[in-house]
Amino acid sequence: MLNKTNKYQTLLAICLLILSACSSNESLSDSPNNQGKTPIELSVGIVGENAAVPSAQTRTVITNDSPYGNPATAFTDATSLYMVLKSEYGGTGTAQAPKYSRSIGTVPGSGGTNPLNVSFASGYQRYWEDSYSRDSKVSVYSACVPGNTSTALNIASSTTYNQNDYTWPSTTITPTIAWPLTGVTGTLASQDAAYLTNQDLCFSNNVSGDNRIDFNSSNNQFNPRRMYFHHALTKVTFKIKKGDGFGSDPFAFTNSGENIVLTGFNTSGTLDISTGEFESIGTADITSLADTKTDADVTAGYTYVFTGLMLPGSALTSTATNEVYFTIDNNKYHITKSQLASALSGKTVGSNSTAALTSDSKMRPGVHYIFTMTVSKSQISNLSAAVVDWEAVTADEVTPSNARISVSLLNNGTPESGAATFDLYRSANVYEGETISDTWASYIWAKDYEKATLTYNSTTGAYEASDGTSPWYWPNNRTFYHFRTIKPQTTDTWKVKLDEADSNNKFEYIELTGAENYTDVCWGAPFNTLGSGQKLTYSLTTGFDNTTGTSPNETHQISKAIGPTTSTINMNTFHMMSDVTINLTTTDGTNAVDIANANLSFSNIYPTGKVMMGNGLITPTGAPTTAGGTVSLVGSTYQLRYGFVPQSLESVVLTITTTDNNQYIINMKDMVATVSNTLIANPYSETSSGSGKYTINYWYPNFSYTYTFHLTKTGIEKITATLADWGTVSADPQTVQIQ
Repeated sequence: MLNKTNKYQTLLAICLLILSACSSNESLSDSPNNQGKTPIELSVGIVGENAAVPSAQTRTVITNDSPYGNPATAFTDATSLYMVLKSEYGGTGTAQAPKYSRSIGTVPGSGGTNPLNVSFASGYQRYWEDSYSRDSKVSVYSACVPGNTSTALNIASSTTYNQNDYTWPSTTITPTIAWPLTGVTGTLASQDAAYLTNQDLCFSNNVSGDNRIDFNSSNNQFNPRRMYFHHALTKVTFKIKKGDGFGSDPFAFTNSGENIVLTGFNTSGTLDISTGEFESIGTADITSLADTKTDADVTAGYTYVFTGLMLPGSALTSTATNEVYFTIDNNKYHITKSQLASALSGKTVGSNSTAALTSDSKMRPGVHYIFTMTVSKSQISNLSAAVVDWEAVTADEVTPSNARISVSLLNNGTPESGAATFDLYRSANVYEGETISDTWASYIWAKDYEKATLTYNSTTGAYEASDGTSPWYWPNNRTFYHFRTIKPQTTDTWKVKLDEADSNNKFEYIELTGAENYTDVCWGAPFNTLGSGQKLTYSLTTGFDNTTGTSPNETHQISKAIGPTTSTINMNTFHMMSDVTINLTTTDGTNAVDIANANLSFSNIYPTGKVMMGNGLITPTGAPTTAGGTVSLVGSTYQLRYGFVPQSLESVVLTITTTDNNQYIINMKDMVATVSNTLIANPYSETSSGSGKYTINYWYPNFSYTYTFHLTKTGIEKITATLADWGTVSADPQTVQIQ
């Protein structure tokens, strides 16, 4: 059983209007009354019936001749009809201007006597002699709100109808009416049940043009005409079921006075009844719809059912600005217009196969669109739509995703795949503003990270995060996350730690330790998109974020905290160590030295460091010490490969001692090289403009340094250095004296 607001279910409330002079055997002049005038008489019946009725009574019948194939029914409740009548001269004499009159009729409704009959209200009879008598051709333009008899509708900018005034002036009355209707209760922005009842504008304009009422001299009667009442507006309903993820939460709308919010839809305009078209259309926000849930909805499992009215013509296209959203338990759910259109694709209205939307994807008048959905924290699922009430349509289901977390790991720009070899961490930031913001920017990322369990999805090529059993999701639209990756995967002994040294500025970090067979520690984050040809810059004060400017207008390389999104989160990872390789060569002549088992010793080296989880900044730790080792034969080259914590080379000295007691001293800050880099901008200063040579005075993360020293008894020759894989450096030949 539909509630009151859904009683008028047919697209057209179809009224049959049959007018005659009196009865089939009376002439117009044979039945004078009321000061000698002959009243316009309207009789009851379907087309072809002309039963005699008492004078001055208007009768109409609602037929089942609906152009959309559904049977029409009588108005359920008593209803007032507000009419503009236009009488045009149809005689053979001199042309005369049209005459107009305004009148009111009533229908008793299905509960009254003769529920299909409509009569003129007292004092609103109209007479043929007041217009052009038998030469009259009468058009009727009418508006009503089903069930409304208490408020006069403002047709042609007036609620003054011509009671007891039988003149038909020649002043043109253009039958227009503005919506929302003036003088009735309810608020457009916050629609309630009364608004649906009082604002359901219907109109009739078919008794016009070639379908005007005129006199038929062959049978001495006026030709009968049907008067159809159309719903002028579009009705929408959203039915919501409670889905997964809410648990014992109340599943309540968050913002006071707000449920379903519609923005950018057509909400006001002026209806020209003669054309059936709205003009001067305006848009506004509708922040809440009427609660129309019925017992049947409860039985079907719906928690909420909301219905509202709007003007037809709103476009459901990808370029339209209209939007639908709602906020439950601080979860803000968006439904795009293209999703609504997709759900209605291929659906028709009534039995004549009229498409649910127009060819340019606009909403039709007289159609009730019903959208059903299950709302979950992980997703909005089972979104479907129907166009019912006035005409019924069943739409296909669609499943729009809502904010499930998946990540793609990019290692120097190359995506990883297969079983995860890294850990994903997240740190929550909660927006505390009064209303939910989609553009809130937070760069508070120092600590409070938690680790995910990752599963690789070979279909999407991304990793899906969970707590081991349940997928990670945004608990609501006030929660934003920073995401970070660590490689290799952490354990109880190798894990993220909290810096306790500074009680006012604590941050979480991972440890770095320099070694010959070092652990290749990688750290990653989602980065903002750079311009074409631009590269990331590592800052010695703010790490990979390279913060510039002053709050709140500073710029960042690392992404702000990320809110609910259906997009894959791309994580760029970088090597945190400086990879240093020393190659030793010598001559074949008498100037050769014994480089086998030569010892390399770096002085003033920081042995350990910390990588801040938030921005990847590396801080050397521990007291400066000596580090290095003995070269070994790799292929045909004697080599030492060592992983150093990134640090300044200002005081670092390399001492090479051969087994035949030759010793070589190199100040590392003086090394000059060419640099080739890929993802990170060249951090070094050029020795002179245009030289292409750079002073390597600092070891940076994600750079691989290769130095080649050609040792002879008289010094070092042909020094080269490369910064490869992660970046490339080639140094000029130099001579270093034995000390």
